[in-house]
Amino acid sequence: MYSSLYRSLCSSFRLACQDKSMPRFLLPALAALTVLAVTPAFAAAGASGADSDIDWWNMGMSLFGGLALFLFGMEQMADALKAVAGERMKVILAKLTTNRFMGAATGAFVTAIIQSSSVTTVLVVGFITAGLMSMSQSVGVIMGANIGTTITAQIVAFKVTKAALLMVAVGFGMLFFSKQEKIKQYGGMLMGLGLVFFGMSVMSYRTSEESSIVDSLVNAARNGKQVAVLVELKARFDEAANIRWARRMEQAGIHVTYGVVGLKTHSKVILVVRKDYNGLRRYAHIGTGNYHAGTARLYCDLGMLTCDNDIAQDLTELFNYLTGYSQPPRYRKILTSPYTLKKTLLEKIDREIKQHSAETPGLIQLKMNALEDVDITRALYRASQAGVKVDLIVRDTCRLRPGLPGLTENTQVIGVIGRFLEHARIYYFFNQGDEEYFIGSADLMTRNLESRVEVVTPVEDPKLRQERRLIIDVQLSSRKDVWEMQSDGSYIERKDSSGKKTLSSQETFIQLAQKRMAAASKHQQAKLRKKLLNHFHNRLKHS
Repeated sequence: MYSSLYRSLCSSFRLACQDKSMPRFLLPALAALTVLAVTPAFAAAGASGADSDIDWWNMGMSLFGGLALFLFGMEQMADALKAVAGERMKVILAKLTTNRFMGAATGAFVTAIIQSSSVTTVLVVGFITAGLMSMSQSVGVIMGANIGTTITAQIVAFKVTKAALLMVAVGFGMLFFSKQEKIKQYGGMLMGLGLVFFGMSVMSYRTSEESSIVDSLVNAARNGKQVAVLVELKARFDEAANIRWARRMEQAGIHVTYGVVGLKTHSKVILVVRKDYNGLRRYAHIGTGNYHAGTARLYCDLGMLTCDNDIAQDLTELFNYLTGYSQPPRYRKILTSPYTLKKTLLEKIDREIKQHSAETPGLIQLKMNALEDVDITRALYRASQAGVKVDLIVRDTCRLRPGLPGLTENTQVIGVIGRFLEHARIYYFFNQGDEEYFIGSADLMTRNLESRVEVVTPVEDPKLRQERRLIIDVQLSSRKDVWEMQSDGSYIERKDSSGKKTLSSQETFIQLAQKRMAAASKHQQAKLRKKLLNHFHNRLKHS
């Protein structure tokens, strides 16, 4: 029923958009009906899926409703800009963007005022759509918008997204109640701009007002605990939301800092100093994903909770550095960028090359979002050419080509595309049997290794190592939802020719987690963990 209604409304909406005689202000109402038709399908999918905690209804409403408002607002704003500004706006924009430096300054200034690089980008797109700005003029402005995100950390400015509905209301009044054509045109432009901003705020997936992490930190501060938080303000599309969170924490007495000048903080770490019965003890968590309730339900990530003294001391010194209390230290176990991570990874790749032999063949296995750094890529080429087996699980960009004769014949590159977004990073080196496992926030991209604060930690506990090994082995051997890169850079989906029903790697891990949860309720988790790990490892050996 829902699918037929949805197809009917989509067709009606498409015809309405093509019908020039139909009043344009009625299009959002028809778009809203389309949204109401499609979101029950999301709700039904959520009810039948394994994760019933995901609010599919609100997700669908936010996504499609916000997108409809955003697109209609863009069209409304572009039409009004043409009518209002015309050639005069072209002259003004030409003066402001005479060269890339002027354009960058303009973009930085506008972004600093409205506290959102995404809003600046939307305005530029609107100008281009209206024919008031060329693509070459927009380059400098977009670059300046990225610079402006740094300025937003230092100023208190007007929240334009909060005024979106007011802009819509004022624009509507000017458009439909004024008798002067010029005022109607200005009203249409203001209404369109308000719809764009409001649609963006509806679609935003990160700016969740409900953050259990922030709530917990605020409660801890109110209960007399000393709390320090580093908030990264230069998060794409999130500047205003992060500033709002920072202000809330500051009001609760939390010491809030904004990172190191010139470096974007991308690490995901928590350090808790707790007074236990036997004295002070430090608890550390190092993860691959953001501390965000929304992405936690959509991304595949890893995290390690540890009381290791060396790691805890490393994180203590890291926080001292990030909060401005000390110079960059030498760490005992963790690897950080931009100081030690890239250098150490290159050394480990070269070590694998030197140690490789027929008796103890080298093996490098890396799981990440992207492989883009030139130095790391060249080192992996050298390793493969030397005979070291290289297995790469890369979700996105990969500069290395597998299967090139005489160069990468020992390399395979796969991507896993499933129900959840693969976001974890695992780095493994065989090291002549003295194996090394690492997890952390950094991808093998130049920006992560040289221009960001990243943290990667060794995994030394044998049980945790077994689980990292299981993730790598299951994904490399999976025959479902896996794409293999070819030597020309194209991808071919793996096919299972056995005819048997197979599970994807994500389905396997969901099944594993469900069994462990059931065992945990009976206090048999440790016993089941060993049994399941042995079962899957044996299955992989015979696959």
